[in-house]
Amino acid sequence: MTSRTQSSTRALAEAFESLSTRMLKSADVFRTVGDLELSVTQYKMLTLLDDEDTELSLKEVAERLGLSFPAVSRAVDGLCQRAYVERREDETDRRIKRVRTATAGAEVISAVRGVRVEVIARELEGLTDQQRSRLAAALAPLLERTEATR
Repeated sequence: MTSRTQSSTRALAEAFESLSTRMLKSADVFRTVGDLELSVTQYKMLTLLDDEDTELSLKEVAERLGLSFPAVSRAVDGLCQRAYVERREDETDRRIKRVRTATAGAEVISAVRGVRVEVIARELEGLTDQQRSRLAAALAPLLERTEATR
């Protein structure tokens, strides 16, 4: 990659970061997560588990989120009490606990995503039809790569 390409890529990445930060800082998103009385750790965990097609061990959750095993265990306890996740013992090793999103947890993530989409839609309302079409075309290659890695 040439230095000019790197510079252009960096500038675009900074623009994306600025836009995504502005949207994520929306009071609507924070209010929704707060109304659900979720900690940041619990929200991150639900998001991780919601993206998974299978169960994860508590150790895998800890590794993927960069958290300690005790922190993950406490967060899972709280999520289990609210029926947002299901926890079970591994069939082959009872010391291993596996977790997955329960229906209520999937509904929570869906609700927060819905609020995030509303925030993004408000940002996009200020664009012309042509600008929205150009943005959609520009995002398509990134979205294709994201779908391919799922």
